Amino acid sequence: MFSAGGRLVSGMEELIAELTPRRLRPGSHVVVTLPSDQVNAETQVLMHRAIGRYCSQRLQQTELIRSAQWQDVMSALRVGFVLFVIAVLLSYYFNRSGLSTLANQFIGDGFFAVIAWVGLWYPLDALVHYRRQTARDKKVFSFIGCMDLIVRAEGPETSSDGRYE
Repeated sequence: MFSAGGRLVSGMEELIAELTPRRLRPGSHVVVTLPSDQVNAETQVLMHRAIGRYCSQRLQQTELIRSAQWQDVMSALRVGFVLFVIAVLLSYYFNRSGLSTLANQFIGDGFFAVIAWVGLWYPLDALVHYRRQTARDKKVFSFIGCMDLIVRAEGPETSSDGRYE
């Protein structure tokens, strides 16, 4: 843990962080460099299966997060719509009341118009923007699950930087 080659994040989290901002191109592969004593004939097959299971579980988790986000957005939309309707009706009422022009503008055209807009702001914003990250996560996990994996033994002839090609 306290060695010079220690890691703060797992190799999978590093791979996800590396691929998330990039354009995902078919034919990409990941090269994993391990100490020579940890590499045998089955290492690549076992690691590929483990990565597949990991990606499958993260895809399930991401789908649950997307579902929860959708429920949150729909709930906020219902509340926001009610607030919108009430604020529009109050705005209409105050605009038709016998208040002074300044009061009509401030209360009817100002305050309640802003309340109406605020009521729909979050749900509309969430519909457009918030689900984009989970959609991107799904693409990345699916992509990693299909990537070619190359396992190399660390030695003088191979690089030990663990970077992705």
